[in-house]
Amino acid sequence: MNKIIMMLAGLSLTVIACGNADRAQEKEGTVSRTIVTFQPDGSSEVKQVQISQAQQRAEVAAREKMLQNQAAGSSIGTAAQAISTDPGCDASDLWLFDDYNQTGSNEICFYGAGAAQLANYTTSYCYGGGCFFGTWWHTVRSYWAGVSPGYFLGDPYLFGEPPGYEYFGPWQRVDNAGPFAQHAFEVGLSF
Repeated sequence: MNKIIMMLAGLSLTVIACGNADRAQEKEGTVSRTIVTFQPDGSSEVKQVQISQAQQRAEVAAREKMLQNQAAGSSIGTAAQAISTDPGCDASDLWLFDDYNQTGSNEICFYGAGAAQLANYTTSYCYGGGCFFGTWWHTVRSYWAGVSPGYFLGDPYLFGEPPGYEYFGPWQRVDNAGPFAQHAFEVGLSF
């Protein structure tokens, strides 16, 4: 009798856990995206949107395809064309991800020329009905540059070593950011 009760209790917990896993998986499909546009006057415009992980993967694949076409001799357009048609995180932006290989539950992109303090931009992680907020400071795990070269300024050291730079060129993809990018407090782009 006790074995039957224990078996039924275990089965009930398994069913409940599976039901909660489905809800958690729905939340896992969302990416919090921040879009930062540097303005000519030195200010910036910030927009936050939610996209699906499927959309994030599709955009990464589209950028890969665009660069393959460029390597094969197809034209991808000029920087001026990209500037005039870029409403969000499009091909001309620097994309930062909070996980390796151009993935993650948070993504931030920068467009235009300028520098930004990463602590000014939020990240969010939602699990089991609760959300936790942080910043992009020490959060970059992978990135992909667009038309502009730039840099990360970071400090991965604990004992007062001076900060250092990680530079990137146009269209450079980095699936595992170096220590200065992973611990960056500033990012900059130049045209």
